[in-house]
Amino acid sequence: MNQYSTYFSETQDNSSPLALVLNLGAFIFTLIITLIITILIVWYINRKLKQFDPEKPATGIVLFAQNYVNAFNNLFDSITGGKLRKAYSYFFTLFNFILVANLLSLINLLPAATSLAFTFTLGIITFIGIYVVGVCTSGLIHFIKHKYANPIEILGQFSPLLSISIRLFGATLAGYVIDEIIVIMVGGVTDNNEQAMLFAELGISPGIWVWEILDSGLTIIQAFVFAILTCLYWSLEHGPSWDKKERKEHFKAEKELKRQLKSEKKKTKSSS
Repeated sequence: MNQYSTYFSETQDNSSPLALVLNLGAFIFTLIITLIITILIVWYINRKLKQFDPEKPATGIVLFAQNYVNAFNNLFDSITGGKLRKAYSYFFTLFNFILVANLLSLINLLPAATSLAFTFTLGIITFIGIYVVGVCTSGLIHFIKHKYANPIEILGQFSPLLSISIRLFGATLAGYVIDEIIVIMVGGVTDNNEQAMLFAELGISPGIWVWEILDSGLTIIQAFVFAILTCLYWSLEHGPSWDKKERKEHFKAEKELKRQLKSEKKKTKSSS
């Protein structure tokens, strides 16, 4: 057995309790670093915005932040029709949190989305949000009638939770595994195995640079898709209004319209 195959077999031994603890520790460490980086970025941008003079044209980080936020607001408006503006901050935070948590793989940290606990936690929030939006904008009775009109579709109600969670987990894990395989291959095909693998782990190898650029692009896409799907799922369940009075008026008008259409059909049948 050569050095390459020995290394590969050793890296696959993740069944021991110590390996599980180390993986959990790496995941928690990634989340802590993600929170620290996110807080520092928000603090820095907020500091710049406070120093910004509204009478002068925006430049630098202020201009970037304005365009960045406005682009997402316009995108969310096009998806929801402006119905879920209270949730825009959550969609925006969701995208950036997933993005930072997965981009930490660039500095050789474990991407957060390679843990099913992470992706399913975000997926459960999205799943619960579907029902919260539906009940709050349609009322409990109307929402249940609409959501469970066909008993066969009851099992299909869980598809958003599974699809959105597994998609993010699978795509991130695939990128991470490919990254590790490239590191092992770089070490396996060179004379100085240990030195080559060290260079690959540190990102000094040109082959790693190319893949890291591609992986970063895929990470951005996956974070974007997760946030957009969450926005879309919530938007599809949005009812007439958040206001109870407006909902009653809407359903009353809808009921009256159905009654008129029914009476017109009866008149048409009797005349024929």
